[in-house]
Amino acid sequence: MPQTQMQELLAKTEPNFVAAYRQNYQKLIDGTLPKRFVVYQDGDCTGWGNKLRGICSAFLLALVTDRILLIDYPLMLEYFDPPAGIEWDFAKYKVLFREESKAYIDPCHKPEEMEMLANANLTAAFPETFIIHEQGNTFDKAIVANPFYAAKLGRLFGDRYTSRRETIGQIAQFLMQKPSGWFVKAVEQKKAQLGLSNNCATIAVQFRVFYDDRLANLKYLESFVSKLHHLVENEFKILSRSQPLQFFITTDRTNVKLRLAKALSPWGQAIYDTEPVVHTGIDKHLRISSFLKKAIRTLGLQNLRFRKRQPLSAMIDWYILGECDVLISTMTSYAIMAGARLGNQKANYKIACDREYCGLLTEEEYCL
Repeated sequence: MPQTQMQELLAKTEPNFVAAYRQNYQKLIDGTLPKRFVVYQDGDCTGWGNKLRGICSAFLLALVTDRILLIDYPLMLEYFDPPAGIEWDFAKYKVLFREESKAYIDPCHKPEEMEMLANANLTAAFPETFIIHEQGNTFDKAIVANPFYAAKLGRLFGDRYTSRRETIGQIAQFLMQKPSGWFVKAVEQKKAQLGLSNNCATIAVQFRVFYDDRLANLKYLESFVSKLHHLVENEFKILSRSQPLQFFITTDRTNVKLRLAKALSPWGQAIYDTEPVVHTGIDKHLRISSFLKKAIRTLGLQNLRFRKRQPLSAMIDWYILGECDVLISTMTSYAIMAGARLGNQKANYKIACDREYCGLLTEEEYCL
């Protein structure tokens, strides 16, 4: 089927924001609109969840400014194929990138840039061919608050477009709708190895210690366990009426897995991966200068370092979290984006942490 016909067919069945993006994508490819891009570039942002939120933010910026999203992040390209009819690999545009104008943004570290994203006419503010989001974290909250794009976002996402959970959930579902075949196969193999059944309701429990500040957050573990007992008891009564129930645990410290498994023992055996605990972020103990960090990114070496700390087992845990029926969590980006992969339609989030744990966030910020 010709590319144009496929785009038209998809546009009739997909959400408004996807249809609008496909329309702009085709016009830019055809040359009827000037080529304009937003590039997500893997930077100093911590882990997989934060990086996914950054990708969704970059897409949102591309959407409101009529640009194409390009991804300069090998791990995303390895684990997910682009949606049908879309190309997002930055490597294919490197020649054009060298020749055309560029604007680098880092709103998470530069408050003035975050304020601009929330208030300025970004279409006019960025005449450059490429906007590069170079540090990788999220700024979607600024975009949905920008009055220049309120009407457009309302048309594309509906009346609740200011709900970050709903908007980012829709974007994430679109961007991550095609996990690589080998990755899906690896997930199913791991589930079979662990004894996780596709025919059971699943309560998942995720606790984040934050490996660079372990003692500070371990003090919340017993409070988490106390809340966990209450939540599991309620959910157990509801879910176990109609189908078998299973528990899945993921955390970033082995002794915490054992503590959570013990906490769940009154209701059944908890399943978890016994492989060594790994983290999906760059090792924060590597304190290097900003100059050297830029050199590493320029040479493309940051992804080699990153991937050593992001093996398949951590990615599988993340994928399984998104498929659970109930997710009892400290609500880190790792867990949040697991549910967002499916548009937040599957996992029913339950927060079991003190507000101090997450820095006195609001309920909306807890969820995204």
